[in-house]
Amino acid sequence: MLEELSGDLGFAIKANIDSIEHERLKNEQIQNYEETIISFVKMIEQRDTYTAGHTTRVAKYSELIAKK
Repeated sequence: MLEELSGDLGFAIKANIDSIEHERLKNEQIQNYEETIISFVKMIEQRDTYTAGHTTRVAKYSELIAKK
């Protein structure tokens, strides 16, 4: 009975560690996507100063809408 319990505990601990690692990797991936998008925005805005800031404003409004 103790052997089965220790096996179950080991499985639960491993599952928890895997879950934490998965969450860390997911957050890292999201951060990488955001950094890539920000790089594109900066590049676009440097090419066209007439509309500079537009992308940033649209992103901010999109974020506000998504939160609502």
